[in-house]
Order: sequence, then structure tokens, then C-alpha cells
Amino acid sequence: MQVQVDYWLRGSEMDWQSAQRLFASGQDLHWSVFLAHLPCEKALKALLVQRTLDYAPYTHNLLRLAEFAGLALSEAQVELLSAANQFNLRVRYPDEQFEFYKQCTLDFASRYLAQIRETRQWFLQQL
Repeated sequence: MQVQVDYWLRGSEMDWQSAQRLFASGQDLHWSVFLAHLPCEKALKALLVQRTLDYAPYTHNLLRLAEFAGLALSEAQVELLSAANQFNLRVRYPDEQFEFYKQCTLDFASRYLAQIRETRQWFLQQL
């Protein structure tokens, strides 16, 4: 199972670096916010595999993954993961994309990515 843990950790780091590059470019901030969902998802899947000694389930729902991993989340973490789940969906569907694009200002993306970085680090510390 360590191969699976390493697989998810490697993917988490690669996706985090990609989200950071998108943000640093100052362009398409909505995609950096969207992409930030993946490093958390993959860190959670690494943690889940390590704790359960089973393969990660086919879900993108961060709250469910945290539940499956047996994590006791703070209220702030629950709110952040719930928002990340919504961002993940909103960018995928054209009828909601344009509203989401407007929401993704530099300040919004900066605050969100800082919260994701902190939460992802906490997940990694649980390994």
C-alpha cells in the first residue's frame, strides 16, 4: 500500500505546484482555485490509504474522503472543504462558470490558496 500512498503524495505535490504556477501567472485565477482542490483530494487519498490499508474510493468529495480517513476536522476546515467541493463543480459547468470567474479576484484566490495550503499541510502532517 506504500506504493499507493506515494502515488497520491506525488500527485498532490505536482498539482499543488501547478496551482501555484497558475496563480503566479495572474491569469485564469479561477483555474488555480479549481486546481487547488486536487492537491487536497490526493493528500486525503494518501492518508486514507495509509490508515485503511485499502485503495482510495472513486470520489472527489473532500468531506467524504476526510470522513473515510477518520479525521476530526475543525469547523473552519469543514467550511473550506465544502467550498472547495463547490468550486470543483462550478468550474465544470458553463452555466455557473461565468459567475465563478467574477468571484475569483486576485484577493479571493490568494486567501483561498493560503487556506488550502494550510489545510493540505495539516493533512500531510497526519501521515
